[in-house]
Amino acid sequence: MTGATVAMAMLAASLPGNYDCVIEHRTVITETGAAPAGAEVNFPGFDGDAWRFALRVPRGDAPEAVVTWAADPIQIAGTHASLPLGPGQIAFMAVSPGPCMFTEQACATLVALSARDDGSAAFSILPAGSTRSESGVRSLFHVVFNGTCRRRNGAER
Repeated sequence: MTGATVAMAMLAASLPGNYDCVIEHRTVITETGAAPAGAEVNFPGFDGDAWRFALRVPRGDAPEAVVTWAADPIQIAGTHASLPLGPGQIAFMAVSPGPCMFTEQACATLVALSARDDGSAAFSILPAGSTRSESGVRSLFHVVFNGTCRRRNGAER
């Protein structure tokens, strides 16, 4: 690879910028495993537009990711310190006092973001969650959200 090719590859997989993001897949995971492929997860009261949010990742070694989400059904809107996992990849934890979609008290959600060669980014969102049986026994319950963030036109790169 030439120096210019390496520089272009690094730039393409760069994460800083402004993005429009959409959740494309929702997978349920319980103590017994993941739901079968193709199983649809729906949340009453939240239509398709409720699963779109904006994200800003500024430049820096440990940038603060800013999530702007009017509906915020899984309580991740706000500014969050991030942890660089590798070149073009960060993670951050969103915490909220509630009310929460997946827990009864405080909310805790892990978000991971990974740059793609085309300038977009893939993300996963994993809220901590639980369910309670009729007898009051708690069980682990997660919905893993996956999707794509598209860089806004003219956004920092």
